[in-house]
Amino acid sequence: MLEVVALIFLFILIQFYTLPPIFMLFLVILFLPSLYQGFLNAPFVPFPNSNLDKIFNTLNQNFKLKNKTFVDLGCGDARALIKANKFGMISSGFEISYLTYLFAKYKTLKFENLKVNYGNFWNVELSEYDFIYIFMQKKPMQEFYEKKWPKLKKGQVVISAAFRMHGLKPTIQENGYYIYVK
Repeated sequence: MLEVVALIFLFILIQFYTLPPIFMLFLVILFLPSLYQGFLNAPFVPFPNSNLDKIFNTLNQNFKLKNKTFVDLGCGDARALIKANKFGMISSGFEISYLTYLFAKYKTLKFENLKVNYGNFWNVELSEYDFIYIFMQKKPMQEFYEKKWPKLKKGQVVISAAFRMHGLKPTIQENGYYIYVK
């Protein structure tokens, strides 16, 4: 989402100012990977805080959260990481959009036990995390189920903020989010 806004701003800027070619090349290199991943998996769309409150209240009622590890795959602006951190969880997030990553990194500077990583979450080993949070579209969600779910350890919890894993019954299903326990 930030890349789209930045590209619109860049387009408007180009209309009124002549930018050096090296600057243009830098911007293209900066934005292309993020746009590509956004279209493949899920673009950065902020998840409402009220929905995150519901998810974390449900988690808190059903699981021990304090000192557990939490990962957000495609952490966007880090709002789920911040919420997990407030519940005493050790939080990590991965973001492939460089601008969104920088924004998340800035937002989380003051938090302890919270780390935002720049990178592709498909390459991340998930066995070290107790809770895995994902907000993906239908196709990548199914890919997660096929590629990542079989490798998870017993007891790991997956929270899907929008789309379910078809072929798997959620342990808890509430108002548009799904919680699965391996």
